[in-house]
Amino acid sequence: MKTNPRVLLFALCAAGFTGWTLFLGSTLPPRLDVHFDGAGVANGWMTPTGHLATVLGVGLGIPFLILGLAFAMRRLSPALLNVPNASFWRAPENYGRACDIFLGWALEMGVAVMIWMALIQDQILRANRLPEPRIDSMTAVILTGAFLLAILVLGLRLVLQFRRLGPPRGS
Repeated sequence: MKTNPRVLLFALCAAGFTGWTLFLGSTLPPRLDVHFDGAGVANGWMTPTGHLATVLGVGLGIPFLILGLAFAMRRLSPALLNVPNASFWRAPENYGRACDIFLGWALEMGVAVMIWMALIQDQILRANRLPEPRIDSMTAVILTGAFLLAILVLGLRLVLQFRRLGPPRGS
């Protein structure tokens, strides 16, 4: 049986994200500053338990929700599929391939979410090591911008994949 590299990458990211988050949980202070204003000054806090629950809930919840929706797609009516060349992809002989394309996209999107969450969590933990917690606003903006760019690239690639792999030109 051949293993899909995207499945393997997703599984490794999920395991690594979970392990790293739980490991860091043992090093958290009793009060963790987790929200910062535009200038990087802390203005919201959580308990370590609340923070870990939030980080794991969002960092794993969103990727698994996206993945679950991609799996559920196989059970939905092909008529709900709205992609370029929709009539081609809704045909019974092509719908399974469309579901596979969405599944691959969901795995990649899940990896992007987990990486972004891990990097943002790292910034929060670095800020909490300072005498007066302060996050580097520019780094947070760069990380979030890179994440938004990844979403854009993955979305465009998905649309282009449905265009390119659709029916031959002129048919």
